[in-house]
Amino acid sequence: MATDSMKNAILQCLVAEFDTQGLNHINNATARIVWIDIPDDVVAKLGNGVTTCLEGKGIDVPGLAVAFQDFKDSSQVTVVSDVITIIAALAG
Repeated sequence: MATDSMKNAILQCLVAEFDTQGLNHINNATARIVWIDIPDDVVAKLGNGVTTCLEGKGIDVPGLAVAFQDFKDSSQVTVVSDVITIIAALAG
């Protein structure tokens, strides 16, 4: 089960990578991500960047670019807290 510190680390990585990609609307776990509005190349960069950030924090997850592309391909609108939960489950 994900600890609060793991969830916090995941949120920090999401916020940082969205900022890096110029999508700085993520500032808390209740923000919504409209994946269909994000270009494919940016979705891949987000996934790779979050994966790298988490690895740097000692959290081992499979590459997230494919999962993020799946969100986009299925026209998902996700709440950040749900993305955190999914990533934490992948780390478990």
